Amino acid sequence: EAVENAMKICYDNCEQPKYGLTFEGAFHGRTLGALSLNRSKSVHRRGFPE
Repeated sequence: EAVENAMKICYDNCEQPKYGLTFEGAFHGRTLGALSLNRSKSVHRRGFPE
């Protein structure tokens, strides 16, 4: 949830956010917003549309 909230803060304070920064091999959470930023294993995406 921390990643999701950080994304919301960025979206609220940027004119037009286009990019996100993530670290390869890191786990950023299972929320839809966090999953949209990373290329994690398919098991982390289970239940979410692609």
